[in-house]
Amino acid sequence: MKKVVHLIPYDAVGGVETAARTMWHMARGRLQYEVVYVFPNEIAASPRSVLFNPISIFRCVAKMIRDPVDIVVMSLWRSALVGIIYKIIRPNTKIVLFLHNTRDAHFIDWAITRSAAALATEIWADASSTLSTRMPSIKTRGRVISYLPEHIVALPPIGKVTPTFIFWGRLVAQKRLDRALRIFAEIWRSRKDATFTIVGPDGGELAALNDIVSELGIGAAVSFLGPKSIDEIKYIAVGKAFYFQTSDFEGMGLSVVEAMQLGLVPIVTGVGEIGKYCHSGENAIVISSPSQVINEVSVLLSDADRYSCMRDAAIATWSHRQLYSESVLDACESVLALDKR
Repeated sequence: MKKVVHLIPYDAVGGVETAARTMWHMARGRLQYEVVYVFPNEIAASPRSVLFNPISIFRCVAKMIRDPVDIVVMSLWRSALVGIIYKIIRPNTKIVLFLHNTRDAHFIDWAITRSAAALATEIWADASSTLSTRMPSIKTRGRVISYLPEHIVALPPIGKVTPTFIFWGRLVAQKRLDRALRIFAEIWRSRKDATFTIVGPDGGELAALNDIVSELGIGAAVSFLGPKSIDEIKYIAVGKAFYFQTSDFEGMGLSVVEAMQLGLVPIVTGVGEIGKYCHSGENAIVISSPSQVINEVSVLLSDADRYSCMRDAAIATWSHRQLYSESVLDACESVLALDKR
């Protein structure tokens, strides 16, 4: 057996963790794939100081030394640091850097990510835009991984198109929920039946978002539900018409992919890979201005057939895509030059 360990910093609500959970202790042919948290007892809400604890980093390295690994896949900079140390100790090990966003979070991320890239056998990315933006000089060592964790069955079609909006993801500055709330407020002023349901853990923005809700006077129309599993989100999304995400930057945008499969028409900024699979007027509303969003939503609210066509197109976008698990295992076999069995 050839062992692959995919390192992730800690358990969190996000595309990296959601996709990785589909591969717990997976095996295919001669491949054994394992997902390992560098900080196994921590979650996204843990104090930042805990997530800089070098003891956990070296403990993770020691575990891999005791139980040798053939490929180390590293997601996010804390994991990359572990991979670099292990590569120095076991230079024959193949390491793979997995990129999930079009931007570095800060200088530490930039420095560790570039160091890991220099040592990596391959560099994977959740989207072509992520790879070309973060590592524009990478040619032969770059690979795009299909970022579709599962094929999700669409929710039942809604009878009447209503101004019902939902978002799920981390409540962080990157997602620009302040912008979404201000656009929603304009819609609500003319449609008092409008609602906006926001699902996800607080990443430092919840207090500010609550202040904006109070400022705009839309408290009765906006709900913050906290973190939920995808199964819970599916239930909450029943009857909703639109998925609303106004991020400043993204990689693949997994929540958008999930929403489209469920049959929600996405209203999104065309950042990262989102701009490549969301086509305004066909399967999505791609934001160019607040007034454009308001106008296009108004049209869809009054034209059920047009909404239905966009909904069907959103679902069809992902109906025949390769799953994440299949793409990752194919890539591992290629890295190890294994024959598929």
